[in-house]
Amino acid sequence: MALQSHIHHIALAPNDVIRSVYPVKGNEGVLGVDYRNLPGQYAAVLRSRESRAPVLAGPIDLFQGGRGFVHRRPVFVTTEDGTDRYWGSASVVADVDALLEASGINARGTLELALRGADGLGNNGKMIWGNPAVFSEDAITTSVDVPGGTWQLAAIPREGWRNGTLFSSPLFIFALTCTGFFTFLAAQLSRSHRLFRQRHAQLAREIEEREIAELSLVQSEARFRALFERSPDPTWILRRGGICSDANTAALKLFGYEDLETLHKVKATDISPPFQSDGQCTTKKAQVMLSMAMERGVHRFEWLHKSADGVVFPAEVTLSTVTLSNEPMLYAVVRDISDRKKAEQALLTQTTLLQDVVDNAPSLIYVFDLQGNLQLCNLMFERATGLPFADMKGRPRVSFLTSDEADTQRQNDEQVLATGSAMRFEEQINRNNTNHIYLTTKCVLYDNDGQQSGVLSISTDITEIKQSTEQLRLAGVVLENTADGVIITNALGHIISINKAFSDITGFSAEESIGLKPYILMSEEQDLDFYRDIQETLKANGFWRGELWNRRKNGTLYPKWMTINAVFDEFSQPVNYVAVFSDISAINQSQSELDRMAHYDPVTGLPNRLLFQERLQHSLDLSLSYDQSLAVLLVDLDGFKTVNDSLGHSMGDLLLQQAGIRFSQCVRLEDTVSRIGGDEFAVILNNLSQPTDAIVVAKKLLMSLQEPFDLGGNSTLLTASIGIAVAPQDSETPEQLLRQADTAMYGAKEGGRNDYRFYQPEMTLRAHERLILERSLRRAVKNHEFEVWYQPKINLMSDRVEGAEALVRWRDPVHGLISPADFIPLAESTGLIIQIGEQVIDRVCRDIRHWIDRDIACGIVAVNVAAIQIDRTDYVETLRAALDKYDLPASVLEVEVTESLMMASPEHSREVLSTLQSLGISTAIDDFGTGYSSLAYLKMLPINSLKIDRSFVSDLPHDKSGVAITKTVVELGHALGFKIVAEGVETAEQSSFLRSIGCDQGQGYLYARPMPAIEFESWLKRDKYFE
Repeated sequence: MALQSHIHHIALAPNDVIRSVYPVKGNEGVLGVDYRNLPGQYAAVLRSRESRAPVLAGPIDLFQGGRGFVHRRPVFVTTEDGTDRYWGSASVVADVDALLEASGINARGTLELALRGADGLGNNGKMIWGNPAVFSEDAITTSVDVPGGTWQLAAIPREGWRNGTLFSSPLFIFALTCTGFFTFLAAQLSRSHRLFRQRHAQLAREIEEREIAELSLVQSEARFRALFERSPDPTWILRRGGICSDANTAALKLFGYEDLETLHKVKATDISPPFQSDGQCTTKKAQVMLSMAMERGVHRFEWLHKSADGVVFPAEVTLSTVTLSNEPMLYAVVRDISDRKKAEQALLTQTTLLQDVVDNAPSLIYVFDLQGNLQLCNLMFERATGLPFADMKGRPRVSFLTSDEADTQRQNDEQVLATGSAMRFEEQINRNNTNHIYLTTKCVLYDNDGQQSGVLSISTDITEIKQSTEQLRLAGVVLENTADGVIITNALGHIISINKAFSDITGFSAEESIGLKPYILMSEEQDLDFYRDIQETLKANGFWRGELWNRRKNGTLYPKWMTINAVFDEFSQPVNYVAVFSDISAINQSQSELDRMAHYDPVTGLPNRLLFQERLQHSLDLSLSYDQSLAVLLVDLDGFKTVNDSLGHSMGDLLLQQAGIRFSQCVRLEDTVSRIGGDEFAVILNNLSQPTDAIVVAKKLLMSLQEPFDLGGNSTLLTASIGIAVAPQDSETPEQLLRQADTAMYGAKEGGRNDYRFYQPEMTLRAHERLILERSLRRAVKNHEFEVWYQPKINLMSDRVEGAEALVRWRDPVHGLISPADFIPLAESTGLIIQIGEQVIDRVCRDIRHWIDRDIACGIVAVNVAAIQIDRTDYVETLRAALDKYDLPASVLEVEVTESLMMASPEHSREVLSTLQSLGISTAIDDFGTGYSSLAYLKMLPINSLKIDRSFVSDLPHDKSGVAITKTVVELGHALGFKIVAEGVETAEQSSFLRSIGCDQGQGYLYARPMPAIEFESWLKRDKYFE
């Protein structure tokens, strides 16, 4: 290698893991590298192994840095049976650039060269060296045979092709270069081959010498073999790692092997199942057992072995350390313990079965010795005494029974011991302050010598039987006076007595019934198995109770609730059966009606929330079992409250009924439409091919509302907002699906209503943010975190301040000022706007009082009112109370309502505004022009002012439409007696235009921005508009 500078290193990899490298210095990093973990190289290793020929791989990136070619030769060794075994590989790694340079492949000649065919793949291989573009030009190419494949070399003259002699032709030079390259590469490969062959021969000699030494060792131990061969126990000798070195005839027979040569190839784990009886992996546990044996010298344990025919059997293994030929080995004795295990298992099964019988017997089972101490009891006895057996064992019965109970049992035991035969007694045990009567059978127990050792008692609780017997006796007294039908039969079931109620209910008289069996009442509603179960229950328990259908004499069916009790004689044999029954037709009818009331909406007749949830759970179970999708649609009627409030609840109910009918016509029979409360409907769509199938139904639901509802002569139109959640994509629980559909429904409302939305995860985030904001908003209401800011209103003709609009602001202690757009909608939807509005009115009145006391004229202050404040509170009284509190005249306030509020609830709004005007409070329509009202309609309303929305003012005076609309509003408004106020005035040009068309007041940033009360007060004192 010192003479071959391009050779980087040589590596030996037994079992494809690099164990040796030369030189070591600089190549330490490759030691221990497993080719199997290098997909890029392992493919070449497998190719070399399968072809049994050297393969040239590369170029590859070396662990040591740089790029190299790898000449890899597989190494095979011959085993004892003459077969070749793959040992590993030997590799010579050459530096790419150095090897190509030594071969004459460089960039300095007259030819531009390029080489490809990485890993010997020829023209299909990646580039090895040079410019890839050479191959796409008019180049001369030639193939280079390398071990395991080919390379492709291409060349073109750097100055282009030209005519000339052969010797001056670049092609001739290229041919000579190829010849030199091939010769050099062949020489290098030949040298590498010689090194491989030398190392291969050396390895073969080493292996042969080792095998000869091992064979000599075996021969030298022939005497030892003669000794353990005669052992009747299966015995074998294990090397380290559990590999069999020798075995006797008994071992071969036990494991089913014909000769020792076969067993020589077997490890202890090869003749064992994959897992042992304790669940441990055989391979891992075997290593532990072998290690323990080597450490202790002797180790005995139980093991699952497997014979050659695959039969698994338990064995007792004893491992002893021995030294043979100076090598530590293990002497293993294996005994088949299958018979012993079977006997142990049989005994365990019998013991367990006996214990199960005793513990699960429906009677008390217990044993007292001759001294009256408890020796055995079952679970029933423990329950009867309330103590575990461990606390009672070996103790006299008086320690856990009352003295009377203990004396009675002791006397009965003495009587049995005296007679030596089994006897029955009636005994009592008080349990949980309840006296239980037991029928006890006692017999004597004998020891192995035939001597009495104790008394076995088996006690059956007959308390209920006693009570039933007493009840039957009392039943005879009231038999003729009860309203329930009574039948008394003999032991064979023939009717021997009935009461009057029997005849009244069934229609059969005593003459028609006595002597017959109750089969005359049977109907086809129950099969024969049902009646057999009654008989079996009566035999087992002495009574039966349940519901069944019978037929009257006239043929009509009726349900009845029946109790049958057996009457026993002194020998505990049934002599009579007494059946008491009631006609429960009316009860069942009431129950059905109650069930319907519990599961169906009384207004629409649709399933209610309870039944909806039950059906949704059932649908979810089916969809998950059959890998199907389902959708939950939550439908909320937009504007229903307005209809309900304006037309009355009866018309609201009628609308809900009609809507429910329309919705039901939009779905399939297997789907569910339910009303879950208020104006909310929920729909279950089963067995969807894909989630988007729900869109079709959602559109049908929306379309169904486009036709007006006829509500007692009133024609009403409604829209709906629909939220959709899909299972199992969104959730797999009914509660979560309903919440997600509800979240999606609110998304549809926020998007403008009359639409549907599918649930999206971010909706939950928005809902969570909304919940946090609502929590903060409630805290803000409680802590009075709201401020009132004021924006002046200017008389456009005189430039004087004529008032201001009060605007609410929220100053959060953490986030500072929060925009009204972020909290006002939430405040309105949660109803918190009512409390906020009350705080604003109080603050405004307090500020006005403050300014009046200081002779600061602020004019009329306008406050905004939300629809919910008008609908849900006595808004007039709220204003009156605030004015009285601060001793203010009503004329200091103006109330601004939105156009949409007036249209939504016109009658109620007109009534409230009229009352306000009668008090002296001015009224105004805010944001006029954004709704659907007309000036003619507004003429009928108690309104003083109209505020033109800023959307019409923003483009004045250049927008022709805006100019026309604004002029019209001003002219017609004046004609109808309204004062006109323009909002959003930001430029002098807008102000001048509004003044020119006769607009009364202006409000906007041109004059002043909204400001806190203190700043507004200062502004009033200094501003030029103030007079």
